[in-house]
Amino acid sequence: MRRFFATRADYRREIAACARVLGPRAEGYTSAATADDFNAVRRKLGIGKVVLYGHSYGTYLLPMYAQRHPHTVRSIVISGAYPIDFDPFGRPSAEATRNTFDRICERSRACDGDAGLRDLGRVAARLRAQPLVLPITVAGEARTVTFTEDKLAALLTYTAAGGVGTAPGRPSVIGMMPALLHKAARGDTGPLSELLTSAFQQVADAPIGDFGLSASVVCNDYPRTWSTGAPLETRWRQHSRAMAQADPRDFAPFSARGYSEGQLDGAEVCIEWPAKGTARPYVSTEKFPDVPTLVVSGDLDSNTAAGNSRLAAQQFPNATFLSVPNTGHIAEADSTGCALGLVLGFIREEKLGNTSCLAAIPPIRVEPLG
Repeated sequence: MRRFFATRADYRREIAACARVLGPRAEGYTSAATADDFNAVRRKLGIGKVVLYGHSYGTYLLPMYAQRHPHTVRSIVISGAYPIDFDPFGRPSAEATRNTFDRICERSRACDGDAGLRDLGRVAARLRAQPLVLPITVAGEARTVTFTEDKLAALLTYTAAGGVGTAPGRPSVIGMMPALLHKAARGDTGPLSELLTSAFQQVADAPIGDFGLSASVVCNDYPRTWSTGAPLETRWRQHSRAMAQADPRDFAPFSARGYSEGQLDGAEVCIEWPAKGTARPYVSTEKFPDVPTLVVSGDLDSNTAAGNSRLAAQQFPNATFLSVPNTGHIAEADSTGCALGLVLGFIREEKLGNTSCLAAIPPIRVEPLG
């Protein structure tokens, strides 16, 4: 089941089905096991100390490697980072979404960030009441996707700073959003539906990744809101209690449930993962090697948000935090080459060089409201 157009319940069931197929073998699909495998390969090849360079999930895996094999680490670079003990409700990402609207509007002067967030809140509320139904084609068969509030949250969290759903030469999704949400908040959902249909069709046509490997790591390793030893009914009560205790303002302009269920690897996605025969969430030792460490964050990244990246940096005794303006989840892909050059320089010199080139990274294109 492709998680971007499956219903949330379908997504949970697909994960549970994966667990049944893996059975006790699921315990071997953990980040700790992978880190130990890396070290075994390093030792077999006769490599001494290594430079750890991880992006996205790699920023979770490689710090775990550094904890388990600290004597083998020379330096660390993690980009698009989140800490080992991250928030399963995704509240730093919700904050990043709010900041992104403010930044793209201020820098482009094509929109007003506060007004854009109000429009986003209105559209999210409408999707809670009446989702959009969008046509797509999967393997030559006509299908529909029900576009709900949580899918809007997922779109803004995971794809907004990239080019998903846009034609060549068009702005990124986030660059199109203020204008599309402005129209949709006033009843004209056609342009937004057109973009969403294109985005979902791209997902439908993309190769299927290793879902089982991803699900087993997420459901074995990641923090959650319930006790892994509890029966399903108790898990739901524990999760619901944690959600009820969360401050709704942390998820604005979405509802708490709408935003948290837009997290593809958080909230309740693993709630049906079996209690027996699997590993348990990884617990950090909070001990990391005292080596030069660079943490890179795109300041438009809502996936691995700056709030999470700063928490990731705080894990290390000798970390430098680098915020790259006008970039998303892959900060090193900025159009000027500045961020990549800074990373490569850090790997060579084990210190951050002159960052003045960051000022030359241009703002992303934002479509005017029209």
